[in-house]
Parts: sequence; structure tokens; C-alpha cells
Amino acid sequence: MRAFSSLVAAGWFAALLGLAQAAELADHRSLGFTPNGDTFAFEEFGVHDGSGFPFANIYVIDTATDSWVPGTPFRVLIEDEGVPLAQARHQARQAAAPLVGKIALEDRALVLASSPLGEFEADPVSLAFGVPLPSDALAEPTARYRARLEIFHAETPGIDCTGMIGEPANGFRLLIENLDTGNEAMLHEDRTIPASRGCPITYRLSEVVVPDAWPVETAVVLVSVIGLGFEGAGRRFLAVAGDLPD
Repeated sequence: MRAFSSLVAAGWFAALLGLAQAAELADHRSLGFTPNGDTFAFEEFGVHDGSGFPFANIYVIDTATDSWVPGTPFRVLIEDEGVPLAQARHQARQAAAPLVGKIALEDRALVLASSPLGEFEADPVSLAFGVPLPSDALAEPTARYRARLEIFHAETPGIDCTGMIGEPANGFRLLIENLDTGNEAMLHEDRTIPASRGCPITYRLSEVVVPDAWPVETAVVLVSVIGLGFEGAGRRFLAVAGDLPD
């Protein structure tokens, strides 16, 4: 079992531009896993504030190494505010279609927990979830877990985040605890913040997704990255894949 996995980050296009970064409220959709669960894909999309340009990105992740599949991600940015967002999303899916077909990606994924921004009573850095029994929707979960974010100041080599956002940027540590055994796994810990992430203000847990297969051993955690942009705080996503602790 891995105690630590590398980060798969949905990078912000204008990370080095500081306050000129887009502050759009991006959304995401899980596109599914391959049949054996070794690859996961998700879509991130939105409209840049200021310019009004629609964009869509598709990230394809090797869940064993927590890294992008070679040749990905697929990014589309249409520099025309009159073009609908649906067109950018369509172009990104067209670009990804050959790889999706080659790896036999299936639109099958189980969302075990979700905490959208509108869930105002939810703890943004803690998300409990269980693995359901496939044969009985009323049965107690076969295993119970809690994902937890720990947020802390981290170095941003080459970027003066204090000058840009008024304070040091924040990194995070992602842990998952098995509530039945007490065992805990650290899926990610920032040593430094990559330039692709810009100057994050904070993070929140968004979703926990697993392959629609039995037994469930691997999870993908979608994390919202909140950063300061041109017109306010905006959101992008990153995904962290790792093994669930025994």
C-alpha cells in the first residue's frame, strides 16, 4: 500500500500572472474509470472572468502512480466571449476521444461523498464516506473512512505570493483514515507549491470517487483550489489518487 502519492494538479493557465489569474468558478464532471480502475478521467470547465473566454480541460490520471497519462491533459480555450461554453467542452471531449476509446474508459464511477460550495453546513476540510455493499443498498457500509485536509503555508519558488495576495500561499496535506481500524494513509503532502498552481489562498474537499467495481481499494479525491484572480476568489480543481488504508 502506498503511504504517499504524487499530486495530479489541474494547473491554472496564468499562474505566473498573479492577480491577473482568472477567478472563474470552474466546475467539474467525473468521466469515469477504466474497467480495472487503473485510469480515471475528469473534466474541468468554466468561463474566464474579465475576458469571458470559455475553457474546458480533460485530465486523465494513472491511479497507480497518481500522474497524468502521457499525452494529457487536453486543454481548450476559445478566445471569443461570444462562443458558448458547450462548444469548448465539446472540443475537449473530441480531442480526448481517441485516448478514451483506446484505454476503454467507461462512464462508471461511484461518488461516495460530495461537498459542493453550496453545502454551507459542511466542514470544508473533512469528508466522511463509506463503501456500500453492491448487493444491498440498505446495508451498512462495508468500510468507513474520513478524508481530511491540513492546510499550511508553503514555499512558492519563483513566485512572490505574499506580494500578490498579501500573505504566503497555502499548501495542503491530504490524509484518509480508516474509521474502523484507525489506520491512516497520507495521499499527498506539499513540499513546495508548483508554479502551475499559482498562489492558493485555501482548499476544500469536493468529492470522493471510486471505480464502480468490487472490491474498492483505490479512491480519487477531488480538491478545490481557491485562488485570488482578476475579479475575486476563483476555483479550479486537482485530483489526488491513492490506496484506501486497511
